Amino acid sequence: MDSYDVDNCFAAERHNQIRDQARAFAEAEIRPRISAMEASRSVDNDLSRLIARHGWIGITKKGDGLAVAYSSSILYGRPNLTAVALGIHHALVDETVAFAAQQHRYGSPLCELPTIKQKLGQMQSRLMTARLAAYHAVHMLDRAVPCDPELINAKLINVEYALDSARNAMEVHAACGLFADRPIERLLRDAHHIFAPAGTSDVQLLRLAEFALVTSKTQWSQRLASSAGSQAYRHHGCPVSYQPASPDAATQRQARISSTFSSIAVPPSLPGAM
Repeated sequence: MDSYDVDNCFAAERHNQIRDQARAFAEAEIRPRISAMEASRSVDNDLSRLIARHGWIGITKKGDGLAVAYSSSILYGRPNLTAVALGIHHALVDETVAFAAQQHRYGSPLCELPTIKQKLGQMQSRLMTARLAAYHAVHMLDRAVPCDPELINAKLINVEYALDSARNAMEVHAACGLFADRPIERLLRDAHHIFAPAGTSDVQLLRLAEFALVTSKTQWSQRLASSAGSQAYRHHGCPVSYQPASPDAATQRQARISSTFSSIAVPPSLPGAM
């Protein structure tokens, strides 16, 4: 199989154009302001207004705003937030493992206690699962394969697992987790900040249910995918792990679901039941 070339896997010309414009804008306008924003611990409002009116996000005519907002949320917002959540999760695991190995209780390292070791194992398992979900979803997006469910699930898994591991990290650190000289309390806050943007976990579950019931609309990632992208994907010798169902297949699946629900026998009411 050929070496993986990210630049050649962005199939859509529009995708490439937006990416290049975003990079150029970030280098010219955002990078020079980073030091000042970090020093003041605040966002440059002039920069926010500049981003809003610059127009590099892809709105070309009146009426495109809603489509850009939806597509940006799914194709860019969720993968970006997934990566942030994964980074927070990784830091939580690293900090907690190091703390548990350094601290001693009852004459041995804290990590040797069975209850602590179990929590560390849970955190490591979540991190590995979250990483697989994230990498799989963005790999499909880079290859121009329809992958809305994978992107939604990656955001859901990474955020929820990061929050669960943040709670475990606080339990292992106990009161030390609240110390300002340790990063755990900040990582916990950061994990909560990723929960709402691009849809809360409840929203992600509703969207995944729509895919399961075949009631979802056209995928935004499917609109991004082009025939050139499909050819590039096949050129690399990787099997397409997700293919959108044809209209006939979707109709048949919906019919099976309806048949299943209609065949469920409703038990007779018990005497005295309300």
